[in-house]
Amino acid sequence: SGHDMLDGDTTEWIGRAFLENPWVKKVSSVERVFPDQIRVRFEYLDPVAAVKTSQGWIVVDEDRVRLPGLWKKRPPCVYETDIVGLHRAPVAGKIWNDPALAAGMELARFVTEDPVLASVRVAAIDVSNFDGRIDRLRSEMALSTKSGCVIYWGRPSSTDKYGELTQGAK
Repeated sequence: SGHDMLDGDTTEWIGRAFLENPWVKKVSSVERVFPDQIRVRFEYLDPVAAVKTSQGWIVVDEDRVRLPGLWKKRPPCVYETDIVGLHRAPVAGKIWNDPALAAGMELARFVTEDPVLASVRVAAIDVSNFDGRIDRLRSEMALSTKSGCVIYWGRPSSTDKYGELTQGAK
């Protein structure tokens, strides 16, 4: 059954319906505009980072919430550097709770802001060995440039492990 525009629960119902959409971050207001309209003000989640997988790209917002879709072409994101080496993505609308993704996004932000790294055109950040998952003796994160060079980065700046250089020092 439909909803009556004059029903007091209509705006609440519409607000909840918008919030169920995994692209919607926040509903600011839902108001009736007489005689027969409803005005909804809301914010979309912004695609901040793209995770490249063997099937395509998955995008996440600033809080690592997976956004809907599996992209065959890289979608536009705040960070232009791909993050690779991740597995087990959550369903759309859920937080991708992997510290390797958080570290990759932290480094992607730095790559975007740092003029030296911007000049070498970093294409991807490989986090597959984050926290020594594959080999404790290898670098935890590696940057690949568009020209094919690999920069072994070490650990993320948020690490609490002794002896790690700051991102600026690297």
